Amino acid sequence: MPNTSALSHEILHAALAGLEARSAKLDDQIAQVHSLLGTQPKRLGRPPKNAATSEGDGVLTTPFSKRRTFSAATRKKMAAAQKARWARLKGPDQEPAPKKRTMSAEGRKRIAEAARKRWAAVRKAKTAAATTKPANGIGRSVKKAAPILKKVAKKAARKTRKKTAQAPVASAPTSGGE
Repeated sequence: MPNTSALSHEILHAALAGLEARSAKLDDQIAQVHSLLGTQPKRLGRPPKNAATSEGDGVLTTPFSKRRTFSAATRKKMAAAQKARWARLKGPDQEPAPKKRTMSAEGRKRIAEAARKRWAAVRKAKTAAATTKPANGIGRSVKKAAPILKKVAKKAARKTRKKTAQAPVASAPTSGGE
């Protein structure tokens, strides 16, 4: 006669396995409904370890699977193939860029001397303009004197207008007086 406690123990394990399978199936169905509704429950942190699934070939895949790496020899072959593709695209008719020309020390010396001469001439012209006095004797350079000359001219024009405006009034005869 079989042991009843052992039999009930086996039955309980089988029942537990069946319920867990049913629970997993229900969880999958709930997840599908959530994804259809677009209301996935927010989960923080890493994915759980049971998220890794086993495919038929025995390779574990996760949502964050690592990228495959190539050996050094394979990378060299890939580089050589890429260089060959670029060479075909560019074509053999393209020439390398010409070398940049460099200036001799003598040429640089001549250019520097010419620049010094030009700047000396500019400075000489500037000092000559600063030392010459404008016609009105103010004693400033022409650039600085121009606004002052305008003011002086305006003042003189006002004075002459005042004099001409006062002169006709003084010399005009009165019509009702004599």
